[in-house]
Amino acid sequence: MPEGTATESNATMRAPTRRLPPAPAGAAGRTRVMQMELEAFASRLQHFRTERGWSQSDLARKVWGTLTTKAGREVAKNRDRISTYEMGKSWPDPHNLIKIASALGVPPEELAPDITAATVDRQNPEFAMTVVAGHSDKCHLKVNKLVPWNIATMVSQLLEYANLVNHGLADPHEQPQLNLPSKPRVSQLSCAPADS
Repeated sequence: MPEGTATESNATMRAPTRRLPPAPAGAAGRTRVMQMELEAFASRLQHFRTERGWSQSDLARKVWGTLTTKAGREVAKNRDRISTYEMGKSWPDPHNLIKIASALGVPPEELAPDITAATVDRQNPEFAMTVVAGHSDKCHLKVNKLVPWNIATMVSQLLEYANLVNHGLADPHEQPQLNLPSKPRVSQLSCAPADS
């Protein structure tokens, strides 16, 4: 039978499939930088723990307390978590990071500088606009940025104007009038408690 006829097997015409080596355990979805940050955290955690002469169970006990087994033995809660962190398989969520740092007597930024910075950046982006369901003409605006005083005042005035527009007290198509202040005096910035 001549080559290329319909009876020829499709399997013989396909290129061989290239198989990739399996990803290291616990590394799914991590970049090399993330893995390096995780390993640095693991190393610092182990350093601070051993510097105090504590076992992983000792640290877990100080962070999460103890529980009693069916046999009546008192054991550290979440001891395996400390092991997982020190092996570089995962890192704690921000709440547990703060608890671990507190137990070790170090600031979270010292225990996990890369993780705390990334968490702060994720939780407090410099600028974010989010569309709100049911409000096609509006969005939720979040600004977390160091700006000069006069710019901050202008933004504040624009937000006040937006509040007036939301309550039907100003025209959304009208140009708002902004009063540009001079630099504030320290007394203007004081945060004295309100009289009750």
